[in-house]
Amino acid sequence: MGLSTVPGLRTVAAQENSPLQSGIEDFQKGLYLKAIQNLQTGIQGQASPPPEAYFYLGSSLSRMGQYEEAIAILKKSLALLPENPEAHMDLGMALFNTRRYPEALAEFDKAIEYDPENGAARFFKGMTLKALDRNDQAISSFEEAGGIDPDFLQLARFNVALLRYKENRWDEAKTLFEQCIEPDPASEIAETAREFLKLIETQKPPKAWRAAFRAGGSIDDNVTLQNINLTTGLGDSISFYQFSGAYSFEPVKTYTLGAGYDFFQSIYDSLHQFDMQAHTGYVSAAKNFGGFEFNLGYTFNYIALGNEDFENIHTLSSGINFELLDGWFVDLTYLLSFKDFYDIPARDAKNHSLRISNYFILNDEGALAWATYMPEGEITRDDQVTYVAQNVSTGIEYPLPLETLKTRLRTSYLYYYRDYLFNTPFINTERIDYRNQVSFEIIQPLLDHFDIIFQYQYVNSQSNLLANDFVENVFTLSMGATF
Repeated sequence: MGLSTVPGLRTVAAQENSPLQSGIEDFQKGLYLKAIQNLQTGIQGQASPPPEAYFYLGSSLSRMGQYEEAIAILKKSLALLPENPEAHMDLGMALFNTRRYPEALAEFDKAIEYDPENGAARFFKGMTLKALDRNDQAISSFEEAGGIDPDFLQLARFNVALLRYKENRWDEAKTLFEQCIEPDPASEIAETAREFLKLIETQKPPKAWRAAFRAGGSIDDNVTLQNINLTTGLGDSISFYQFSGAYSFEPVKTYTLGAGYDFFQSIYDSLHQFDMQAHTGYVSAAKNFGGFEFNLGYTFNYIALGNEDFENIHTLSSGINFELLDGWFVDLTYLLSFKDFYDIPARDAKNHSLRISNYFILNDEGALAWATYMPEGEITRDDQVTYVAQNVSTGIEYPLPLETLKTRLRTSYLYYYRDYLFNTPFINTERIDYRNQVSFEIIQPLLDHFDIIFQYQYVNSQSNLLANDFVENVFTLSMGATF
């Protein structure tokens, strides 16, 4: 339906050489900046500008990327003439481009109501539903658009195929990409579809499970136990091994569910009272809303020290992660932990923390960087070890330019400041701890599933409580396998 057939729309065509008519002609020629100038002049010169003037001004602003101004002007046009499908269409586009998806969806529905044969409105309704993760409805809208308007047939098929590809439904995606090529085999869309067909041929369906094993040894020149702020001043060598496994269940409606288990065992050469065994189990649930993933989790840790029960930790977590900009991912997570010590009940505690993590993809070769800030507070039965803390960590992982070896370097830095809120009897004042920790790793993959990692870690802990004032160096070599 064109503007001339919209009931009640007043035309300005008879006003030859008027700013409004010039603005409309500029719009039709694609001269949007000039159209904006003429239409604004024409509107200012009239006591009651026609809805057509506001429509063309709003559409010009939208095409120039001035979406907020366009939204306000197009709403004025629709207030004067609500049954204009093209105004609803352009308002929907401006709202879509500002990620106001529910509002955009309502406008596309209005455009379809007033013009049922509007293939563009059905296509962009599909794009909006896709952004809202309402994929089945999006597919239905894409199919309607392709059936109504041949100009959208290829693009609609491509988007349906892409949704099936992202859902790992390879056979359906393959058929749809093949159908996408048929309307115009020489188009860029067809070429992109061929690239996806190549990917599908080499794509392995993702495993529902994963498992990993690692074993190695360390040399520690100052054995410490951070859980209870114990520093020995003694060096020792340690051997260790660990196993982890995880399973992702079939999605329940739109929720992704997972569970996992991790086992760790360290054995000291001399200081066997520090031999540690840890069991960790977790369950998690996640749901995606329009590019934002919300997640909930529960983790249980059991730790034995020197073959004796030492500590249980129950942790509840809730968070959200999303892509802020291209290649920049953000994870915001709140954690609540309950710590229960078997033989030191005075250390039983409740810990609150907020983890704010940023991850950056630096290039296509797999270079990554990250930065995390985490404030926390821990309330213990014994007031003298109740504290608030600030934790900052950052790091980078970078592949070396050695194509045959695929060696990667990883370096990280951790700083924390911990302020104990009550007097510590040994020093008769509040205890303050600072810690700087630097880690450097060389990661060497072997075959498809194995790797060797060398790690050096330097810890410098400073405190007005001398027992927690120390320097530690740890060298570790390990070999792992992941399946």
